[in-house]
Amino acid sequence: MDIRELRVTVLPLSGTKGFIVRAEMNSAWLPVELVWAFGGANGMKGRRGGDIGGEREPVAQLFQLKPEQCAGSEFTIATNTFKLRTKTATISGVASAGAELAVGDANLWALAEKLLADAERRSPPRRVGGVEPEQAGSETGAPLLVGRIPLAHNSPVFLALQPVEAGPALLRPEQLGQAFSTAEEHRRAVAERVVIETPDGFINAAAAALNVAADGVWDEQQQSFMHGAVAWRNRLLGWRGPYAGDALGWHERTAAHLAGFAKQQNTNPVPDQMPPADASANLSRGEAALHSNGDLSKNHYDMNLVAMDALFRHLLWTGDREFAERMWPVVERHLAWERRLFRREFGPDKLPLYEGYACIWASDDLAYNGGGATHSSACNFLAVGNSLLATAAVIPLPIDEGRFGIVRIIKDCGRCFVKNLIFF
Repeated sequence: MDIRELRVTVLPLSGTKGFIVRAEMNSAWLPVELVWAFGGANGMKGRRGGDIGGEREPVAQLFQLKPEQCAGSEFTIATNTFKLRTKTATISGVASAGAELAVGDANLWALAEKLLADAERRSPPRRVGGVEPEQAGSETGAPLLVGRIPLAHNSPVFLALQPVEAGPALLRPEQLGQAFSTAEEHRRAVAERVVIETPDGFINAAAAALNVAADGVWDEQQQSFMHGAVAWRNRLLGWRGPYAGDALGWHERTAAHLAGFAKQQNTNPVPDQMPPADASANLSRGEAALHSNGDLSKNHYDMNLVAMDALFRHLLWTGDREFAERMWPVVERHLAWERRLFRREFGPDKLPLYEGYACIWASDDLAYNGGGATHSSACNFLAVGNSLLATAAVIPLPIDEGRFGIVRIIKDCGRCFVKNLIFF
């Protein structure tokens, strides 16, 4: 039996904003036509940027095109190209030679046969005297672009979309094949940055997915790892991103991320007294105390612990002496800040634990009740140990115990963990 297969590949463009689609079908005897529709670029992002589980409806439904999102759109159509203009964006589209483009009614989005008939009715006149007339807008209140092109046997066709303000010149139909090849080369370079070879194909594929995900959370313009690649795309100090840079060989990214936050570390005089908890948050937060000398994040989360751990591991990865010297004052202020704000004593022996004030991801039944916690204490113990190990391996630096309390944190955590080992 003959197997007829349609292969559709979608890639982000390399070096500019936009994406490109490649469609190919092995249909030697069966005439096939590829049909697509596009519209609704009204700037809708959802309540929380498309956060999975955080929107009013599942994201699979949230980003489905709705006719009302097409209201006010204007299309301009020429040979194999079009432009969509809305209040929030201007997007250029280009298809392979032979494509037919027209404006249809978005209210027929789910009715392919009626949508095509409607677009055909509205389609511009054919070529007259070698000149392709342009079509702007449509009488429908919810216009969208409808395209169609024949799919010859093993002859790929392409479609690319670019925001007009992307920078480089917009693609032309004859450039689509090369643009796709360049995009695929970039994808392959990222996906194969670290390769795992095991008998399990799923594990091998997971490594490629990790490479792509880590590259996706890097923001070149801000020189920082973001909290998420799509949803939650915010610049955050700690958590996952900085580790990925070193683990996958992007050491310069991790250094740039950490150095960027180091520039914003709070260097105000240490307050004489600890500011009280915030009455506006029912005493559940202490923003004034948190954002004092040593704080790096300017955020209601304490991500400093994780960032310090990433820094020390970065130094162990790279042995970068110059970077260690530059960051050492940042480390000292951070450790003094941790001890000043979060050290708590428990039991008759006054064993110290460090408060877990939103210092790791607040999920999986983790609670922040103002008490000492093992995970935050472990982070401090590991952070100080790694700091001494990393810096000793790179540069011999004196430690001012009285001012910064680094050795005292080691003694604190060491006593606590030794005591706990007796019970466990």
